[in-house]
Amino acid sequence: MKKKLLFILIIVGIFVCLCSCGKQYTITFDPNGADMTTEQIIVEKNEYYALPIPHRVGYEFLGWYDGDEKIESSGTWEIESDLHLVAKWEFLEFEVCCDIDADGKYDKTINYDSNSDTFVIEAPKIDGKIFSHWVDQNGKTYTKNVEIPKGSEGNLYLTAVWWNYVHNDVVYEYNKDTLSVVGYNGKFKYNLTIPSELYGKKVVGIKKGAFENSELITNKIGYVVRITIPQSIEYIEENAFNKCNNIKVMLRVDSTEDYLLTAEKWVQNAKVSPVGNDHLIDVILCKRPAIGATKYVHID
Repeated sequence: MKKKLLFILIIVGIFVCLCSCGKQYTITFDPNGADMTTEQIIVEKNEYYALPIPHRVGYEFLGWYDGDEKIESSGTWEIESDLHLVAKWEFLEFEVCCDIDADGKYDKTINYDSNSDTFVIEAPKIDGKIFSHWVDQNGKTYTKNVEIPKGSEGNLYLTAVWWNYVHNDVVYEYNKDTLSVVGYNGKFKYNLTIPSELYGKKVVGIKKGAFENSELITNKIGYVVRITIPQSIEYIEENAFNKCNNIKVMLRVDSTEDYLLTAEKWVQNAKVSPVGNDHLIDVILCKRPAIGATKYVHID
């Protein structure tokens, strides 16, 4: 009798085991904001399974949850029921580090995550320097403000690149996002061209005494020296060319422009002080010879 009962129990056990081993269950997924093509999978009792891994920009995937219980992403399936799993996420945190002094040390750090509102890293300002551009850790340059849009991810390391106020021996003054010529530190040149824009800043004026007694134009040879100024110049202050014995100031024009018509229009709009700038306007308009020269200016 005992042997018979034991035999029955063994048979029942084997039957239950076989039935449970072949049982299949459906697992459905709620990616909770992520894009995912897999909506459900079929798992089998006591068989290997692997849950899909979703991706969401700016977030770290924490796992699949059945309520408060986290379900392992892979292993042997032992739960005897269908499940609806919900993805849990956590914002990824990033940082923008700025080396403003360009000394290898980061002076400013901004932390953000993918849920942060759009923000801007503005071009820095340092007295005595002109900001040129930002360069990041990958060598990419940003010539103006750097915008970090909402939803961005990744760390950004910015280094400021600066210029000083001297270019081709001409000294500039930086004020209100524009440049003005304030002096000349070089030697004699036959030709000097002042650009309309430098380091991304518009050149708008020539300040008082900028070329006064400059070696550029008080040469002993006595040749007429050409200085070409851009049409962006809005004003020339008093004595900008004071005591300049030999000078031919020309306006920069395109090859397609009529020089005299362009020069006359410029003279009407520009503010040029007559003090210490003898004959300057007439020279530009080719009505008088260059200051100190014996011949009239010729356009060449």
